[in-house]
Amino acid sequence: MRKWLGNEDLEELPHYDTINDFLSRMDPAELEKIRTYMIKELLKKRCFDSYRINGKYWGIAIDGTGIFTFDKKHCEHCLKREYKYTDKETGEEKTKIIYMHHVLEAKLIVGNMVLSVASEFIENESEDVEKLDCELNAFYRLATRLKDSFKRLPICIIADSLYACKMYLNNARLINGTTYSVLRKIVSKASPMSFKR
Repeated sequence: MRKWLGNEDLEELPHYDTINDFLSRMDPAELEKIRTYMIKELLKKRCFDSYRINGKYWGIAIDGTGIFTFDKKHCEHCLKREYKYTDKETGEEKTKIIYMHHVLEAKLIVGNMVLSVASEFIENESEDVEKLDCELNAFYRLATRLKDSFKRLPICIIADSLYACKMYLNNARLINGTTYSVLRKIVSKASPMSFKR
């Protein structure tokens, strides 16, 4: 491990519980700054220039994913999903409620690696909301943060068909003025469509 880290004087590594304890005490905004700094340094050193799209654009994949599910309400920010099913024993129709946490991730694609660039939690502001937060709403928050963090970075957004809507295409310039949106139809194996703004 010493050789791999490039530090022959390293005598021991901290236990993962120690690392988790340290990270749990840090402000998440500070971790976000560290991640942004690391990505900017890699881009500045031109480590991944050969992976640009058309020699100019950086491919950023954007997609939502579930990170936790609970049978009971975990916190006021939980998203809620109801499932209707037929009980096999009694034959009656029942409803099951699942509470969950989702996150929208923006990943820089470099060859066969992806590097996290930004994250936006998809969560309710409080328990008394009429409409749940969704991936598209989280995208607008994420796009604003991407533009603030990477002001002049030419980006090619790679997203699934959820983003093939007028509201998204009208707001794609949130990130930068020359954004290309690559939308892929998941259902059919049709070739990707490109919309140039």
